[in-house]
Amino acid sequence: MRHPLDSVFITQQWGEHPEVYARFGLKGHNGLDYRAPDGISVYAPHDGIVKERRFDEKGYGNYLKIESDTEGSILAHLKDFTVGINKRVKEGELVGHADNTGFSTGSHVHFGYYRIPRDRTDGY
Repeated sequence: MRHPLDSVFITQQWGEHPEVYARFGLKGHNGLDYRAPDGISVYAPHDGIVKERRFDEKGYGNYLKIESDTEGSILAHLKDFTVGINKRVKEGELVGHADNTGFSTGSHVHFGYYRIPRDRTDGY
C-alpha cells in the first residue's frame, strides 16, 4: 500500500475534531487529510476495483471508493476522475486530481481506509 500522493503532508489526523464530524454520525475524522494543491495527481493506494465514483455535495464531494477482497479506501474532494466505475486499478495508478469539492475548506485529499469485512458499527 502507498500514500495517494507523491508528497506527504498530513493536515488532519484520524479521529480529530469529533464536534465537526458528529453531523455525519461519526466519532471523529474518518481518515487522513493530505495537503494537496489544486490539480495535483492522486493515485490508487492499493490494488482493487472502483466500486463507487460519485459526487457527494455535503460530504466527500467528488470521491472514489476502491475495494479488493481484503481492503478498501475512499479518496475524496477530487476535481475529476481518470478511472471509470467497476474498473480494476493497480497500486500507484492515476485515479484523479485534487480539489476542494464537497465539505472542505481548501484543496486537499481525504484518504479513508478500512479492512474487509468492514466494521460499520465502530463509529467511523
